[in-house]
Amino acid sequence: MVVTIEGDAVRLDEPEDFNGFKVVVEQGTENQVMQALAHVGRMVDRDTAFIRVDAVRAMAEGRVGDGWDYGFDAMVAYASSKGWMSDDQSEIQAHIEWS
Repeated sequence: MVVTIEGDAVRLDEPEDFNGFKVVVEQGTENQVMQALAHVGRMVDRDTAFIRVDAVRAMAEGRVGDGWDYGFDAMVAYASSKGWMSDDQSEIQAHIEWS
């Protein structure tokens, strides 16, 4: 699963790939990325972001099959077991890749 940022636009790519989770910046400065992510989560530093679970669900809505919730919930549970969630479990940690 990939959260892609291009300027101030944020989109969810590969929503049914539950084997990884990252933010890919196709275009934008650090300030633009910080502002774009504010709608779906937050940028911690140049390499790390946290994306809200509810924002991922909203971006996937209408684009995924019936079993998606089960797969996504399993991904969130795995991330939690690895310590890749915010303290309140509402956000998933993601590595930021800059193109």
